Amino acid sequence: MLGADCCFCQWGADARTFVSTDPLGNWTYIDQLNYCADGKAPPDHVSGMTVNPCSINDPYGTNFTVPAQQFNVATLPISSEEILYMYYGERFRSSKDGIKGHDFQAWIPIEFTENDSPKPMKFYDNFTINIQEVYSTESF
Repeated sequence: MLGADCCFCQWGADARTFVSTDPLGNWTYIDQLNYCADGKAPPDHVSGMTVNPCSINDPYGTNFTVPAQQFNVATLPISSEEILYMYYGERFRSSKDGIKGHDFQAWIPIEFTENDSPKPMKFYDNFTINIQEVYSTESF
């Protein structure tokens, strides 16, 4: 997963997904996971890091659907047969006091199509994860 380079911007970043059979080998583009909030795809290139890709002429215009810069994807075993993939990103400039350490994060479940391709993300105000006990709590 790669996104446009933006340094601590409040509008977030795109999340382009790629696949390869070799970490050093040929990568194939799959799809965009984080479209602009108006449903449009962000442009491939913008003129600088201070340009909002979802609103070229207005840095305070439309943001990305998930207004965060990607940080990682967490894998959560929710049962012995199923793993939940969670996108998480930093929501820069989201704190009321402006302190970077107080900025929020976005945790978004990644959903997949029937052929295992990731679907474009949706921003959820809240969601519930049902986790079954996977590991024994007995002493070794």
